[in-house]
Amino acid sequence: MISKIEFSVIIPSISDNELLRKNLNYLNKQNFKNFEVILVIDKAIKIYKKNYNFKINIIRTNNKKPGAKRNLAAKLSKGRYLAFLDDDSYPTIDWLSNINKFLLKNNNKNIMIGGPGVLPLDDNFFSRLVNLFFISIFLGKIKCRYLSVKKYNNYFFDDWPSVNLFISKKKFLQINGYDPNTWPGEDSKLCMKFIKQSGKIIYLSNLIVYHYRRANFVKYTRQIFRYAKTRGFFFKNFDQNSFKIIYVLPSVTLFYLVYFLLNIKFNLINFIFIAILIFLISYDAILSFKNEKNILILIISRLVILYSFIVYGVGFLYGLFSKKNLSSLGR
Repeated sequence: MISKIEFSVIIPSISDNELLRKNLNYLNKQNFKNFEVILVIDKAIKIYKKNYNFKINIIRTNNKKPGAKRNLAAKLSKGRYLAFLDDDSYPTIDWLSNINKFLLKNNNKNIMIGGPGVLPLDDNFFSRLVNLFFISIFLGKIKCRYLSVKKYNNYFFDDWPSVNLFISKKKFLQINGYDPNTWPGEDSKLCMKFIKQSGKIIYLSNLIVYHYRRANFVKYTRQIFRYAKTRGFFFKNFDQNSFKIIYVLPSVTLFYLVYFLLNIKFNLINFIFIAILIFLISYDAILSFKNEKNILILIISRLVILYSFIVYGVGFLYGLFSKKNLSSLGR
């Protein structure tokens, strides 16, 4: 019998919820059994540990940010590797067996491994709309965070979200884990520290986790604005993995749209701009058809993409001129 726990699956949460329970149920179905689960939660939760075939450790906290929760769990973990999930996600049954196979062939503690957070099949209409923005051509290779893309297997990234992320416990503690005072963006800070110590972040398309999108317009707007504001703040500070043109483009597009609306003239420059925009949005709709067959969703999502660009552009500029990066917790 194997006594060494190979993986410690860490899940931060605010309170008990249906999606968290679903996450635990899918962990219970893993065909790789050598792991523990550490749930770090603010409010009381009643778990019957005998219902699970893995060891589960529940840690109560007092409104700590996700990074601080993950740090606390990491210190108490027993596994050689830490596996991070969000409470509104759940893994495929071969999630841990796939990463185990990879690590057996690549026993290198100076790598971090990330997998995609794919849209669940039972997510709602609005979530399917916003998902088409996350997997659009406008995000470039970043869409791998939300889609399983085999051609990018073993591709090196410099940033990865915490919803589906693996790192050795030894390395995590060596770089002092997450910034406990940062949210959102604590995962970007972690990745930047890791890369600065010659670490590499590798993408594996078969490490699939299903991750629910924001369920309505207000929650989605809040999410996009928060992440854009944080990215703008990081950009201002010249953070290595945030100082990129792709994060500036929505703000540039926003400026041009405002200029165009205030000075509506059908000159050659404006015609070229509108023509390119229409072409890219239409071309992306054609590419998106393989992931979303509903024509109504494909059409409406074009407006959602434009809206997302505008919100991100505003949020980025707000963060660019903010003195502090502060966001209240919650979805």
